[in-house]
Amino acid sequence: LKTILLLKLKKLSGTSVASCMFSALTSLESLSFPSLVEISGTNPFGASNSYIFNNSKSLLSIHFRTDMQETIENLPGYSEKFGATNATIYFDL
Repeated sequence: LKTILLLKLKKLSGTSVASCMFSALTSLESLSFPSLVEISGTNPFGASNSYIFNNSKSLLSIHFRTDMQETIENLPGYSEKFGATNATIYFDL
């Protein structure tokens, strides 16, 4: 599995709701969130050693909607790329 396109995911809500969600996918290279328009809760993409993409070294690109840039950039873990240390985060959808 190299590419994931989450067309129907519109909302993430809750405490660490996406924690470690994609951390076991070692061949994942690209992930896109074209419909994600609402994010709320405490650390929705996880925290520290349990980020959504923890140890996803093959992940090279993470794509979000342009209108979600400010929201995503203000989330805890953004500066650590939510655990995807080799990835680039794009706001191009």
